[in-house]
Amino acid sequence: MICVHCGKELLYASKFCPYCGKRPIDETAEQPVTEEQPAVTEQSVEKQPIAYEQPAAERHAAAEQSAVADDPETLIRKKKRLIPRIIMIVAAVGVITVAAIFGGMYAKEQKEERFRTEMRHARRYLEDLKYDQAIVAYQAAIKIDPKNPKPYIGIADTYIAMGDYESARDYLRDGLDKTNDRKIDSYLDDIEEALKSRTKISGMVITEGTEFDTPGGTIEGATVSLIKAFGIPFSADTTTDENGRYEFNDLRPGKYNMVIKAADYLTVEQAVDVYPGQEESYNPVVMMISEDLSGEGTASGRIIDVLTGEGVSGITLKIRDGYNSTQGRAWGETKTDSQGYYTTPLLKAGYYTAEIIDNREGVTEPYLRSFFNIRIIGNRDTIQQNGSVSTKLIEGQVRIVLSWGAWPSDLDSHLFCSWENGVSHMNYYGNKNYYDAETYERIVDLDLDDTDYYGPETTTIYSNRAGDYVFGINNYSHGNQEELKNSQALVQVYLGNSVAPSYVFYVPQEDGYYWEVFRYDAEKERIIPLNRMYDNYYEREYMHY
Repeated sequence: MICVHCGKELLYASKFCPYCGKRPIDETAEQPVTEEQPAVTEQSVEKQPIAYEQPAAERHAAAEQSAVADDPETLIRKKKRLIPRIIMIVAAVGVITVAAIFGGMYAKEQKEERFRTEMRHARRYLEDLKYDQAIVAYQAAIKIDPKNPKPYIGIADTYIAMGDYESARDYLRDGLDKTNDRKIDSYLDDIEEALKSRTKISGMVITEGTEFDTPGGTIEGATVSLIKAFGIPFSADTTTDENGRYEFNDLRPGKYNMVIKAADYLTVEQAVDVYPGQEESYNPVVMMISEDLSGEGTASGRIIDVLTGEGVSGITLKIRDGYNSTQGRAWGETKTDSQGYYTTPLLKAGYYTAEIIDNREGVTEPYLRSFFNIRIIGNRDTIQQNGSVSTKLIEGQVRIVLSWGAWPSDLDSHLFCSWENGVSHMNYYGNKNYYDAETYERIVDLDLDDTDYYGPETTTIYSNRAGDYVFGINNYSHGNQEELKNSQALVQVYLGNSVAPSYVFYVPQEDGYYWEVFRYDAEKERIIPLNRMYDNYYEREYMHY
């Protein structure tokens, strides 16, 4: 097609010529009628839409634009105008990207800080024995970071402290599923193994002797009830035999509540811990108080540093109902004097637990929370009811504290050590410590040896060197075979950075001069209860030491 106005050849049909801007055909010329193009009639004209005619100004602008479209100088000017725009766009995108990066980093830091805060709160609640609040804080930490294994381990520790092994197992299973952490896996194996164990618990109920705080006769027919505090429900009742003894069999590990009732005596309430891995668990001998001795009275004694043997001033004691009671309302409170002595306020005759709290101001290394049992007898001050305190250990260290009653005068702590390098050592009053021959590192030490009733006597494993350690008690006084079982001896074990004793062992109610208490596996940092009585330490089971 050729434009009739400028003579340019058009490649495609168009309403306007791109060169002159006019219609390429002469609309005034008469067009022939062909078969392909029928003649225009009046009727066909009416049916056709009115054609749009571009104004002249627009036609000229289009022509100019077409003429300069390929002009090099014009292209350069356009590029120069475009470059600043590109720079602005790139800069804006960069700002947005940087803001997104820093925003993401800030959000991550905020999340990590919230996680750390919940973990701090949880640990503080656990130290204060506020178990329910500790669990809530650990759950909040899990919600913030479900892939972090620490809160799962922390919440399991809390449930173990409560004696609820089943809940500890459930949280560890969930933690292993979400984190695949090896430490959780190992911990879970220990808990599941613990839940397989079954334990017999036994004890003795007696009267007070004619001399102060000495054992008297046994009580036959006392009713003893046992209820599991947490986890799978359990309850049972029994009565004491002619020797004042009672026992319960097939017990799962955990915490139990025990109630002892006897005619003409005040009721005893007691919290009982059943640790996994022991065939038999022993309760302390319960010396019941006659109703004739009811009324109000006081208890007194001394709080002693387990490393120095000295009294500690300014220590707070909170008194709660029942033996081994670590929870609930405190009925009385007192403080130790400058020599570490205390006297309780007037309390009703009965059985109580004293909680030892170091809340002194300005102390850089406070003592750990601890507990001891006291008896209140009406119209008298029950003396020599002592407690002990220990400072915090570091991870891997173990502290063992022995205490006992008014008789016998001298019980001795023995620690038999056997290390993987083949070296063995017996730690006792005649050989109080052991140092590595090459590095001079202190491995074990009898920190405090007591020879005059009550204790405490303290042994510490300072270096977590791989090997086995077996702890036992020897009746140095060696009077008769019944002295040790009637000594009211107990052993408290602090593991690493625990905030309270991890284990408490009471002397078995069996005749003997030597009490093999427990074995410690340093590699796994695990206590294996033994609780066996022998005629002497040469007959003990672990003769390879």
